[in-house]
Amino acid sequence: MELVQIGQRPGLPEVPQAPLHAKTLKITMVTPPLSHEEMLNYDPGMIMVNPPLGMAYIAGYVREKGYRVELIDAFAEFITEEQTIQRILDSKCDILAVTSVTVSHPRMEKICQTIKEKMSIPIVIGGPHFSAMPERTLQSNAFDFGVSGEAEETFCDLLQFVEGKKIPEEIQGLAYKKNGQVMRNPPRPLIKDIDAIPFPARDLLPALTAYRPSTKYKRWPVTTMMSSRGCPFKCIFCDKSSFGDTFRGRSAKNVVDEMEMLNKGHGIREINFYDDNFLFDMKRVEAICDEILSRGLDMTWSCEGRVHSITLDLAKKMKRAGCWQISFGIESGSQRVLNFIKKGITLQQVRDAVTICNKAGIEAKGYFQIGLPTDNEESIQDTIVFAKSLPLSTASFNITVPYPGAPLYQYAAQYGDFDEGAFEGYMVATDKPVFVTKGLTAEYLVGKQKQAYKEFYMRPRYILHRITKIRSVWDLQRNMKGFLQYFKSFVSRASGS
Repeated sequence: MELVQIGQRPGLPEVPQAPLHAKTLKITMVTPPLSHEEMLNYDPGMIMVNPPLGMAYIAGYVREKGYRVELIDAFAEFITEEQTIQRILDSKCDILAVTSVTVSHPRMEKICQTIKEKMSIPIVIGGPHFSAMPERTLQSNAFDFGVSGEAEETFCDLLQFVEGKKIPEEIQGLAYKKNGQVMRNPPRPLIKDIDAIPFPARDLLPALTAYRPSTKYKRWPVTTMMSSRGCPFKCIFCDKSSFGDTFRGRSAKNVVDEMEMLNKGHGIREINFYDDNFLFDMKRVEAICDEILSRGLDMTWSCEGRVHSITLDLAKKMKRAGCWQISFGIESGSQRVLNFIKKGITLQQVRDAVTICNKAGIEAKGYFQIGLPTDNEESIQDTIVFAKSLPLSTASFNITVPYPGAPLYQYAAQYGDFDEGAFEGYMVATDKPVFVTKGLTAEYLVGKQKQAYKEFYMRPRYILHRITKIRSVWDLQRNMKGFLQYFKSFVSRASGS
């Protein structure tokens, strides 16, 4: 395709633009592949791969506007960096759109630099890493534009710019380069009516059965959904740069319409709601349950929520509507630490929520962190003891990571040693913590993490309880998979610690 240089128009970025004719732009969207090291050590039982809903939402949105879209999920397809580059070249796209999280950003930047050498096309980056670090990311010559926050409308406006119908200065949420400087436009207001956003373009992804979820499911095939965006709470470790701090929930009808489409159109039997806080609007949750029950939809599902957003009556209705597990961000067994990280919950609320779930027949999972700011040996031990005191079905113990975009990222160095450039340390499953709380060591945090898993999962009482909960072949397989995952990750590594 013949290209013209936008730089010929005074004051605009020097990137290629499609000529103004009737040809419909083709967009290729790409997720980052695994690194070579990750591929060498790859174990399907250890790596969770979910559909890239954020990118699939954007693909569905721009396709509805008439654009041609190809989506390459390099991570799920298990292809190398070189294969990813070749797929992009073969797509003969007019514009390349990529996403990355912090740990995968270096390899995505490398891929885009290679594409720049071989194709004269605009390259756009979005996703959590860019939204959290826009200026720093766009300083690289690998990218021409960046889209912050909710990207559907901003990306569509950018496509109109490439077509010559808009100028970059008027596109809210866009970052670009002008005279060698990174320019950032004002943020775009959040989308109020998220029912109006088309469902994710899952048909552009590999078959949903190709994805490898965690052990957190009862029935197969299983996939993910988002029924809401935004979270108003102030936890210092959370990055809310993509969806903001205003909760916006889809209507019950819209949510269950998508569930039914996945069930009847794709054979999906279970949904893992990936919302930051599914339980925030309890009346909406009840309406979703009523809609599921009124349609007689036979699907199981799980969700995440805060401990003060559940009642026994609601939990019982959720159970009848197919919910089998709720995951709670508990974080710490120290009230002092909870207060410092602005979690906004009490240890008693945690006990009450887990008890409610057990009474309703719903499994409760707890997320905990080791090495939060102001954590010490006593508070970390309190967290392990507290986790064991709760009737949880499962628990995860992650070493704290100050993610770009989270308030903690800005002042982590005040509370410990923070190596913000060690991107490999941004993985939740790592033996190289990127943040080490004052008074502790990296070796100590990794050791306490292993101790937490061992003490929680290897209790005879816990093992017996899990055995009594087995009701089907699926339950047996899920429990065996979870045990093997624990054994490989922590027991077999203990000899090297």
